[in-house]
Amino acid sequence: MKRNHNSISRLLTAVFMLFMVSALLIAQTPTTFNYQAVLRNTDGTTKSNVNVNIGLEIHQATETGTVVYSETHSTTTSEFGMVNLEIGSVTPATFATIDWSAGPYFVEVSVDGLTMGTSELLTVPYALYAVNGVPGPQGDQGIQGDPGPQGVQGDPGVQGDPGVQGDQGIQGDVGPEGPPGTLELNSVSTEHVVDGSLTAADLAAGSVGTAEVADGSLTAADLATNSVAAAEIATNAVGSSEVANNSLTNVDLLDEAGMDWVNISTTNRLVTSPTAVGIVTLNIPAAGYVIVTFAGICHPDAGDLIVLSASNTAGGWGVNDGNISVYGDDDYGKTFCHIRVYQVAAAAYSFYANAYNYIEYAGDGRASIYATLTAEYFPTRY
Repeated sequence: MKRNHNSISRLLTAVFMLFMVSALLIAQTPTTFNYQAVLRNTDGTTKSNVNVNIGLEIHQATETGTVVYSETHSTTTSEFGMVNLEIGSVTPATFATIDWSAGPYFVEVSVDGLTMGTSELLTVPYALYAVNGVPGPQGDQGIQGDPGPQGVQGDPGVQGDPGVQGDQGIQGDVGPEGPPGTLELNSVSTEHVVDGSLTAADLAAGSVGTAEVADGSLTAADLATNSVAAAEIATNAVGSSEVANNSLTNVDLLDEAGMDWVNISTTNRLVTSPTAVGIVTLNIPAAGYVIVTFAGICHPDAGDLIVLSASNTAGGWGVNDGNISVYGDDDYGKTFCHIRVYQVAAAAYSFYANAYNYIEYAGDGRASIYATLTAEYFPTRY
């Protein structure tokens, strides 16, 4: 590991904060502790949104003592230059073998192969030390607690075998013929109707309600395709108790939701003013909501800060639209995702993917964008 401190001071400086976190031993002993650092350049500015490799070594007894554990984290700083790591998370099995009672221990930190310094671990998480500590004597047994409440009654036992059948009685006299009958409530079920034999022509409009159909008696096999529509079923007549579980699929029900999308592939697009790089249009049938998503990869010119947004305004932003910022600081594109929700009525609506070179540090106001703009409509009843 390199230990050139002069080179380090020219490249960056860092402020480190080490947190030793203890936890209650409820289910298992914690095997990691948190490490947090803020990376800064030599001019004091934070190193924001950059990829770094942070190496951690734990030495026993002295700053240059035996290395009992080491690991490397590849991570990306936040916009404030901060990184958050868990020491012990890379190879937890090795980390768990450290005898914390055999200290002191020192942690050595490096950034991209350059040593930043070594400091003593002055505290050890209680739960980690307890793993290797000597258990105390067993305490006296406590007094017996009050008995708990009585449990719920158990399920009834299985029904016994039926008894032997008795002798058949003598046949009674034939009764008088009754008047022509009508269908009683819940008298028609799947065993009385040939599969697919009922269509819209066989049912009067609104004649089938909850009183005429036994609960759960109709499945997809009992109805001809598209035979039952709004005209054949009384308002609110069919609820969850009238339809057998899993008997209706999306083929049997009208889907009122809708969506549209467009793929965006633009290279070196000039965006020195707010620019719409994609558009989708939906014909909304009724009041509801539209979720608009603009997501993909943006590669700004080096030194440019590009802001991107999903919006209902072409080349700009509506009230409370917000945006996502992407800064061109290397040769790689940055992923982004911006989502907005709009309340709509029955009408035609257009939605846009907007891009704008909001701040130009050293670039030429151009960006390459490879993304998708999606607009998905949901009726208010969803």
